[in-house]
Amino acid sequence: MRTAVRASAALLLAIAASAFVAPAAPAVAAAHGEAQCQPIDVVDGTDTFTSPSSVASGVRTFQVTTTDPSGIVLGLFRLNHGVDLDDFVGLLQVAFAGQGEERVEAGNAVDQQSTLLGGIAAIPGRPATFTQTLLPGTYYLINYRDILSNPNGAVAVRPLTATNQWQACPPPLPRATFEIIDTPPARASGRPRRSARPRRSWSSTSPARSRRPCSGPSRPA
Repeated sequence: MRTAVRASAALLLAIAASAFVAPAAPAVAAAHGEAQCQPIDVVDGTDTFTSPSSVASGVRTFQVTTTDPSGIVLGLFRLNHGVDLDDFVGLLQVAFAGQGEERVEAGNAVDQQSTLLGGIAAIPGRPATFTQTLLPGTYYLINYRDILSNPNGAVAVRPLTATNQWQACPPPLPRATFEIIDTPPARASGRPRRSARPRRSWSSTSPARSRRPCSGPSRPA
């Protein structure tokens, strides 16, 4: 239970921090120097969000804006073959808002049935971006805020098809790195145990001077 709570808290911390420091990304020039690669616009309102139904494959940047006072916590995921979307969203609801062993089992099922591909949070007046490599296939965009605000309510999910057309867009250069380090519990002697876990880090396209403190040291990229 503690592991599930810490994992959820770390994920939400990284997403929430990005909402305040990640500005809208300018169009990035294509590698061959010809046409510019436009961001994929995701526009959120008070009821739901809109997004394209299909985009070219490649390294793509999502630009997220919202007019909803509560903001949006946008996520991107891909389902394993044969997984039903409605059943999977139900697992997400339990993984975020369930209790005890049921929550742990739902989180494990989410991990086994999908590939979670990150996301970003945005608030009114503060657009935010994130970048991901899209191979040809079907993806889904989801507003996690719907689950956080009402675990038993409707959840906005939109399919996104990455076509066989590959668009050579270089990713934005990260200007800051956020590093969150697991702190192992102390032994009876009072000395902390060494942890074999690797450090986890997230990159942001925000200027380094805009960094906000998080639960671990940060350093310029």
